[in-house]
Amino acid sequence: MKKKLLWLVPLTIIGSLLLVACGSDDEEVAAPAAPAPAPQGKSEPVAGGVATAVVPTAAPAAAAPTARPAPKQDKSAPGAAMYQDGSSIADILAGPAIGDIDSEKFNKDRFGGTLRWVPQGNVPNLDGMLSGTAVGRGVSWHFWESLAQWDGSGALKGDLADVWTIAEDSDGAHYSFTLRDGRSWHDGGQPTSEDVKASFARYLGKDGSFGPSINDRLKGGTVDTAFEIVNDDQFIIHLTEPTGLLLMALGYVGGTQPQIMPKATVDKYMTELAQEFNASGPYKFISWDQGNDVVLDRYDAYVPRAETPSYRAGAKLGYFARLHTIEIPDQETRVAALITGEVDSLDVISGDFYEEAMKHQDKIGIHVGNPGAQPDIGFNTGTPLTGFTDQGRLMRRAIRAAINAEEVMKGYGEKSLWTLCPSLQHCGVAWEEASKNEELYNQNDAAKAKALLEEAGYNGEEIIILDPTDFPTIHPQAPVLLEQLKAVGINAKIYATDWSGQIGMLSKAEGWHIFTNWNSSNLYHPLVATHYRTTDGTTNTETLGVAGYPYGVGYDTGDKMHQLRKDFANAKNRAEELVITKAMADLAWADPRRVHFGQFFQLRLHNKNVRDSDVRGHPVGSPLYLNQWWGDASKRAEVPK
Repeated sequence: MKKKLLWLVPLTIIGSLLLVACGSDDEEVAAPAAPAPAPQGKSEPVAGGVATAVVPTAAPAAAAPTARPAPKQDKSAPGAAMYQDGSSIADILAGPAIGDIDSEKFNKDRFGGTLRWVPQGNVPNLDGMLSGTAVGRGVSWHFWESLAQWDGSGALKGDLADVWTIAEDSDGAHYSFTLRDGRSWHDGGQPTSEDVKASFARYLGKDGSFGPSINDRLKGGTVDTAFEIVNDDQFIIHLTEPTGLLLMALGYVGGTQPQIMPKATVDKYMTELAQEFNASGPYKFISWDQGNDVVLDRYDAYVPRAETPSYRAGAKLGYFARLHTIEIPDQETRVAALITGEVDSLDVISGDFYEEAMKHQDKIGIHVGNPGAQPDIGFNTGTPLTGFTDQGRLMRRAIRAAINAEEVMKGYGEKSLWTLCPSLQHCGVAWEEASKNEELYNQNDAAKAKALLEEAGYNGEEIIILDPTDFPTIHPQAPVLLEQLKAVGINAKIYATDWSGQIGMLSKAEGWHIFTNWNSSNLYHPLVATHYRTTDGTTNTETLGVAGYPYGVGYDTGDKMHQLRKDFANAKNRAEELVITKAMADLAWADPRRVHFGQFFQLRLHNKNVRDSDVRGHPVGSPLYLNQWWGDASKRAEVPK
């Protein structure tokens, strides 16, 4: 690519992103930056680029906006963590009130049509609570809901929960919730406190971000003892000590998701990926032809919140009659389908297509996500050669020493679309400096790599690199990495697969040594940063791994990291956080489970007639097609049911 795009990707990450520390690892906070996407997968071609198409259903009656009380917080709760300029977590979580929605938001002229969008890869599953795959949650976000969501100012606002309070007589350790009026499951039932309790238990049992820290603080040590049901609409969560982590987790949108499911679904699929999708969101599940498409229809009985949409919070309006997720494995085919009007929006694609998109600005909107994502590799720690053995530790360090990160990053398009970054967290966030190591990043040191290999007693054993060839923003890594490892004497081979195939391999302790990937939302906040995650605080090799992927191969970082995470959760101010983050980063650098290459800025393309296409997108993940509509109804896609 010849054109310089520096004007498109400013590397300044607004102060809003720094507030992510106070919220989720997937969001920005005060005035979010432009949206960008998350990891996704493969698919089979769809004949003609499209299946069949949509007839708009009758527009739902405009709901009368009803003012809802803003979430209440007791700002005097002792022990509340301090952030930023001395404000407490309660101050941040309370946030400014969201105003009532404008009546225009219910403009019936906006209802109708189908949006046909193409994900980065195939949809591996639709259970965001048990799997952290971004492609899957990019679809399922449209029908699952959480208790709360983050707004554009960094404040946590209600979703299924309308109000929550911190009990004044509990030293800030007891949280009372009230579910909102108008909620319903797509089968006509109503979400209750029992459903929330079951979902809460499932989420905390699998989440590798907040789960361990929250579990440590549950009264009685279990959800059963800590979760008090008052009635169908109200419940109380009892903790042993105050922590803002509980509320942070409720709005988390990266990795595994705190989605609320019917108790019957949880009981049936407690430890397995859900295959039933009776949800409560603005769209309902219709069908899933795996490898081809997912179809969602607007749920006409959905009652949106009354507040103005703001980032993930407020009213969620499903203007499209149908959302049609079409899997197209080849990037050139995807771009061609967008240009010809066969599809309407593309999730993240390679920066190599920027110039082609520029030629069609009359019909294509271009969006570059910032801060983007960090491409990286992860090691199979369940096998001795790269695991928690003396040999494995030396092998992992040898592989890191052999890497020329800049050569890998060149695969992400012209230089303005990527940058080198020596931090284990995004360059630009508050903890960047504490997570840096200039000496161990981008070493490109063949002599050091060979010395470590000799010390490890490496005898030419095969090192298998997983390569999801259908994933355009992951695939550039493996071919370059292969040559770099061969250059220092490592017998490396590529195992070509698709994204779903890679996810399947990650559940096995054999057959692979290195997986290629990238992380975005998981790099904002230290408690969700992939490099610092723990499972249950032990060296247990049978618990969950990073970002909800079913590695099952012991990604746990042990008791020391677990304790540091607990210390971080109790930090009184930003200075303490930085000291603890530095200690966590030192552990991660000393014994690497992952090696990152740099940071790239994700490119998304869409039909210009789709309005608000960049407003509600996930800043570091798949787009969310809520509150978007066809600007010119005469040109919108109509697909008969």
